[in-house]
Amino acid sequence: MVINSIDFDQLVFKYSLSKPYLVSSDTYKDDRRLKEQKLISMLCSNTNANCIEIGTYKGQTAYNMSCNTDKTVYTVNPLPCQMGGGILITDTLDRDDIGAFYKHRSDRGRIVQIYENSLNWCPENIENVKVILIDGCHDSDYVFNDAFKMYNLLDTGGFLLFHDFVLNPLRSWNKSVYKGIEKFCKVIGIENIYHITDTFMGLIIK
Repeated sequence: MVINSIDFDQLVFKYSLSKPYLVSSDTYKDDRRLKEQKLISMLCSNTNANCIEIGTYKGQTAYNMSCNTDKTVYTVNPLPCQMGGGILITDTLDRDDIGAFYKHRSDRGRIVQIYENSLNWCPENIENVKVILIDGCHDSDYVFNDAFKMYNLLDTGGFLLFHDFVLNPLRSWNKSVYKGIEKFCKVIGIENIYHITDTFMGLIIK
């Protein structure tokens, strides 16, 4: 697996990602997370296709994705009873808290909330997918599973994003993500992955 660092502006230029995009001012404030939201929103705006998010959490990212496409955002998060054996997770949320950020916002786009453990989720009747974000359980087997499953759904030319992907990972959380992606790339035969400068984002283009 060869990692190529690329900054935001280089990515825009290289892939002609010139369409305007929106990022809600009340989602994330710090520079890194805001840059990550801009990246995700930009890709959704420029592809205007169905999108998938693994790891809804409170729904800030799903909301921003939905504001940048006329199509559907499918977002997946397990209920507490569906958690399984995953260890490296942000939090355990109940049904009311999953996606709470977007649920009562009238300006959101079309979001389909799916309550399921991504290990068990079998997507059906989802086509025309150009942007997928993997930010669920960070155990390496989950990352591999999610990447393998989602890559098969992704249209040619689509963007597969990984959160918590960093260069020279030191924390167990980031090491596990790296290990899962590395295994996925080896199995699929992918040689190159981008790391977006000043973010925790990895990017593979199908």
